[in-house]
Amino acid sequence: SIATSHGEGGLDLESMGADSSGVNSEYTSWTSLADLQRGQFFVRDYQSLNYVQFDLGALQNLGAPVVTPLPKSSGLAGDQTAKLSAAGQ
Repeated sequence: SIATSHGEGGLDLESMGADSSGVNSEYTSWTSLADLQRGQFFVRDYQSLNYVQFDLGALQNLGAPVVTPLPKSSGLAGDQTAKLSAAGQ
């Protein structure tokens, strides 16, 4: 069942255990798409209408993993590979 009682939305799954005594919950604040054939990754938070795109091929030669908070992408759209790459320099 989908529960929105806390105003956040989320997915509550009835317990699959033998006793059915609990509820397991899973929730994300984002959604993503991956085009592995073209090496493209798209992500957006639930506040945004558009996806932010990253070219994984262009990022693969960075010397270390680059981490950026998802809220920094909120409201942006289109290819943000250059910004993420610059953060990794």
